[in-house]
Amino acid sequence: IYYGREDVVLAKQLLMLPPGRYRLGMQVQGQTGDGSAIAWTLTCLPQMRAILSLPLTQGQRTVAGDFLVPPGCPAQQLELTGSIGEFPQSIDFTIGNLQLEAAAGQ
Repeated sequence: IYYGREDVVLAKQLLMLPPGRYRLGMQVQGQTGDGSAIAWTLTCLPQMRAILSLPLTQGQRTVAGDFLVPPGCPAQQLELTGSIGEFPQSIDFTIGNLQLEAAAGQ
């Protein structure tokens, strides 16, 4: 449950993916809300350059996004964030079957 009262990091994971193309996918159940933004972001470290932004849009059941880890990006920070919207509201959702895999042809 995200209460929508402040910007927060709901989950965080440090990754060490080698350069290449990848796909992040998951199943979403429940309401992701209209008044607050829930999104995954993947940032290249140490440059702090975003390489993926994947919002969880209201009504989506399956969410997926492709991204490229460039050379010179030895580590990546994956975060699920909640951001205050224009009309904050509490939202209750579950993410399941989270998969991170090399894209086809890798």
